[in-house]
Amino acid sequence: MGVALIRGETTLAGRWRHGGGEHCRDLVPWIEGLLEESGVQVQELAAVGVACGPGSFTGLRTGLATAKGLALALGCALVGVPTLEAMACLAAGAAGVICPLLPSRRGEVYAACYQWRQGSPVRVSPYWVGPPEKLGELLPEGEPVIFVGQAGPTGTGMPADLSLGGRVLPAPHHPPLALAVALLGWQRFMRGEVDGPSLRAIYLSPGNFRQIR
Repeated sequence: MGVALIRGETTLAGRWRHGGGEHCRDLVPWIEGLLEESGVQVQELAAVGVACGPGSFTGLRTGLATAKGLALALGCALVGVPTLEAMACLAAGAAGVICPLLPSRRGEVYAACYQWRQGSPVRVSPYWVGPPEKLGELLPEGEPVIFVGQAGPTGTGMPADLSLGGRVLPAPHHPPLALAVALLGWQRFMRGEVDGPSLRAIYLSPGNFRQIR
């Protein structure tokens, strides 16, 4: 979980942690703390960006509800950022294919393939969820792949054969995901790509993806 406050592409403040925690308890106090720390008045916020999935049901619901409430109260823009897209920023500027991996339930992983183009990650595959041993179905043939996220070549459930043949490259140092969400949200806001109260979380199910409130 994390929150970040930016002005343009300049980071003003941020708080984040890895692992579990009380999202409902901590999120709003963290936001208030960032505003106080940076000296920014809440009325100055032009947009609220939020990770919209896939991911933990409880975490996504908490984040979306908080972001929608804040945007509605302030009358500012609401911008949803797919979580896997933000994770692709952890390998910003990399050549080849970037494959963010996020643990799902039952030992499965969420994934998608991206390429870095003109300063932003561009998705070049469908969203995917399934057992790690079938991840090869998603990956392009003969291209180097950088895995990023909580489930990688040395992490949860990654089959060893995916690390053979030069298909896996070392992932760069991971910056906070909340900052990537904020920066991508700002880019979308500047392009006029904003969402409204109907923004829904992305949940993936085997073979496809579905959206629920």
